[in-house]
Amino acid sequence: MPKKCIAFNCNYNVFSKDYCKIHQHLRTDDKKPKPIKAISDKRKAYKSDPNNPKEIDIFNEIWNERPHVSELSGEPLPYDKSNMAMWVCQFLHVIPKGKSPKLRYDKRNILLGTPEEHNHQDRYNNFKLRQFELLREIYGVKEE
Repeated sequence: MPKKCIAFNCNYNVFSKDYCKIHQHLRTDDKKPKPIKAISDKRKAYKSDPNNPKEIDIFNEIWNERPHVSELSGEPLPYDKSNMAMWVCQFLHVIPKGKSPKLRYDKRNILLGTPEEHNHQDRYNNFKLRQFELLREIYGVKEE
């Protein structure tokens, strides 16, 4: 029969040093929690630099410049800035931010679309066409 946690009124099985996973904070031995990884100086400098754009600022510029309809289907966009969480979902990055961080703030890399289209953007021809054009700009055309 497995050992039970020694914490008051606890019937869970022991995980380590006579305590269950929930009551590990009650341990009296020298185990110390791992420290939180510090933010690098380079990242701090980037975040605090007022010249670096923020994604929300780029989204605001695009929202003010373009008509509020989907660039993929032509449907009107359902959310305005009053519902910020859903409003942000209407901005689609053509080339993913993780693959090309430099294009994260490039307006050409961002399309307007409904939140439903955000999840299935690669199904639309307009999206594929923009993606092809951007990749062609970045990598150039091979001359034969």
